[in-house]
Amino acid sequence: MGVTYSKCGFSGTFQVNYTGDAYGDATNVKVSDNPIAGYIPSYTVLDLSATYKWSNYAIKGGVNNLADRSYFTRRTDEYPGPGIIPAVGRSWYLGLSARF
Repeated sequence: MGVTYSKCGFSGTFQVNYTGDAYGDATNVKVSDNPIAGYIPSYTVLDLSATYKWSNYAIKGGVNNLADRSYFTRRTDEYPGPGIIPAVGRSWYLGLSARF
């Protein structure tokens, strides 16, 4: 879910992504030695981005995982094997573009 605001060359977007809790397999065990099984807690991730355009130029920037939440998702059974993928912490980006 997200909201975008745009006016006079400025555009900003705020996004919220919620993923509910789940289990890694059909047994619904909380803790297991099996890397596929186990509880995966819910998490919410917030992202913010903005762009300002003038003439033939634009500056773009944003912050991913704005609240710096720690979370993980389940990895598939393929290489390098089952388990979890930890989230990347807060990250940001900045860019400049020009049209000729």
